[in-house]
Amino acid sequence: MAASGPEMKQPPLCPKQEELVKKLRAGQDARRSVKVRVSGTLLLTGLLLGAGGHFLWLTGFSDCACAYEAISWFMLSVSLCICCYAPLSDDIQLAWMVVILNAVIVGYVFASNWVAFDLLLKLLRPLEKECPVDSHVQGAVYQAFNCIFVLMSLVSLFCRGSTRVQGMMWATLRTYFSLNLLWELTLLPLGYYEIACHHCWFSFVWVDILALFLSTSRGLQDFVHSRLRHTFERTKAKVAAASIAGLLGGCDAHHAVAQAAARFRCIDLTMITEEEMATSDPDPAIYKRTVQVRLGECDAFISHSWSDDAAAKWAVLQQWRENFIAQHGREPKVWIDKFCIDQTDIAADLRCLPIFLNGCKKMVALCGPTYFGRLWCVMELFTYYHTGLSHDRLAVMPVLRVDQHDVDWAAMHAAVDSFDVGHCKCGSTGDKDRLMEIIRADGIQAFNAEMRVLLEERGLLWARCGSGSGAASYEDDRERGAATV
Repeated sequence: MAASGPEMKQPPLCPKQEELVKKLRAGQDARRSVKVRVSGTLLLTGLLLGAGGHFLWLTGFSDCACAYEAISWFMLSVSLCICCYAPLSDDIQLAWMVVILNAVIVGYVFASNWVAFDLLLKLLRPLEKECPVDSHVQGAVYQAFNCIFVLMSLVSLFCRGSTRVQGMMWATLRTYFSLNLLWELTLLPLGYYEIACHHCWFSFVWVDILALFLSTSRGLQDFVHSRLRHTFERTKAKVAAASIAGLLGGCDAHHAVAQAAARFRCIDLTMITEEEMATSDPDPAIYKRTVQVRLGECDAFISHSWSDDAAAKWAVLQQWRENFIAQHGREPKVWIDKFCIDQTDIAADLRCLPIFLNGCKKMVALCGPTYFGRLWCVMELFTYYHTGLSHDRLAVMPVLRVDQHDVDWAAMHAAVDSFDVGHCKCGSTGDKDRLMEIIRADGIQAFNAEMRVLLEERGLLWARCGSGSGAASYEDDRERGAATV
């Protein structure tokens, strides 16, 4: 069953595929709406705080009031943090814009301070005592910190990927506020012993501590995004559709479906060996065994974890195959990641995952103890549920070791009870970064809540409602899973 010759010409999209296009486009519209509202609100708030802080600093400067300077520094610091909160985790364009904006703000402070410090020296030099660390020295140190901030911001512009850009953006903020805090803590004892001239730096310490907290707490950013998203969008279905559409990246929904139709492949289960299903090691030669089929012609999408017991998983897969043959009188054609993903262009196939899943007649989930802790498995279940596929198209097959039946069931239940997508593992760091960018953009808390509903209320772990133990219940559980073939 080797693939040869030119790719088959795909017919126009059928009504079901057109419906999928509509759902994906609705999800893309929802993502754009969330980005504009959440990011716009945070960015505008940050800019207003920054402008207000600078205005307050200028108006209160002539009086040399420490309260004015502390409040203005507070507003400027918080504005830098809030601006960095604005980009969603997968929005690299806005992240670059914020990096440039913050660099311009701090650069403007750097330039304006040259004039301000000259005025400060004229006002304070007649009043302050002679000391080694005078206002000029202190101002020069702060200016050096401003330079470091601008330079680190420029470095972030050369990072690749939204995760790295935003990681460097936050590292720049943390470095900036840490340097300010360390310098001001150093000035405290120096001022006490009159080595440093006493000005307003003592009132800046608490501001730097707060700014450090805002720039180091990733959970706070997720919380802010979640609350704003809840305010702007109260329809869970739209949020879920946005998560699924995020897998498409910037690709138009109609084009994505057409591309998926041209790349959709399956393989006969007789052409897969137990040894090949025991390891996730890629082998481009395996891809040649697959054949291209039209969307809707593949019998099953096989979802599984490579970390589950290989022998138990193979036994369950063969059981499902035997039941399929008994019902349909032929071998099943299936989609399995290792065999049907083009290893030379993995990104394109992963982008088509929602369409591939929708193009299979059923989804067969081989659930073992590690299944709910694998990021791709969770995303496949989430995608299945929110593309509107009926429950009779899902077969859940428990992957349990015969001699460890109760232990494996307990592990599966514990994974559901403590489910948190942030703790899920992924074999590829790049895949994990990409998927987590999508999930964070739509809210980790919302994603976790939706998955708990899916796992606990939709019957995926029907044994939770009261299965026995031992070999007898194991056979009963497997028969119940097989009954959905």
